[in-house]
Amino acid sequence: MRRVCYLLTALVVATSGPTALASAATVRAQWDMTPSHGIVVDRTGRANLRLFGAWTNVRGAVGRAVRFHWNGRPAGAVVRSGSAFNPGLAPFAVGVTLRAQSVPGSGGFSPNVVQKGLFHDRGQWKMELIRSGGHPVARCRFSGTRGHHSVLDRAATALDNGRWHTVICWRAASAYGIRVDGRKTRVGGTVGSIASSRVLRVASKTAGAGVTDQFQGAIDCVTYVQGTSALRLAAARAHC
Repeated sequence: MRRVCYLLTALVVATSGPTALASAATVRAQWDMTPSHGIVVDRTGRANLRLFGAWTNVRGAVGRAVRFHWNGRPAGAVVRSGSAFNPGLAPFAVGVTLRAQSVPGSGGFSPNVVQKGLFHDRGQWKMELIRSGGHPVARCRFSGTRGHHSVLDRAATALDNGRWHTVICWRAASAYGIRVDGRKTRVGGTVGSIASSRVLRVASKTAGAGVTDQFQGAIDCVTYVQGTSALRLAAARAHC
């Protein structure tokens, strides 16, 4: 009887620690960027994207895609959600399949691909492009209750070569980083809890943003995953 009690106690301890409390990776939203009347349906049924500005329905890596244009005002997409994409302390990953145009090397250009929160907010995650080595390359920014950090694709993958590329911004329990076409750049540590009351936006920072924040190119698939092994699941679901 005593041995049975010891075994039951050990089982309770083993299943009540941090690992047991962590939720399995779940796709919280996935948009295949196939629009209908200016709306891109979320495959999970939670949060549809609403397109605005100048955009064109084009052929994608798989199926259709949306190409965003600057015509004197911003173009992008928005989800009217204040909390659905706040990971807090949970692991998460956001993946995008994209084909970009060139990014100017001066003037502060850093086109926004997808983001939740703004730069000066206490909480933000963001995928953006900057010019490096003569080409646009991907960068992820993470800002939380314990600080902020931007992680550049160490491989400096050129994204304006006419091919489709998959970029993933990810955060695990004790690390965060970026993965581009399967090559991962990792930073150890944590920025704390990430949360913002802002809506999720694709391709532009805000409805009143200037050209320096405008992503010009095509996006085929956007996937948001939260939970343990989020990066792995986001990579597996990179093509909608």
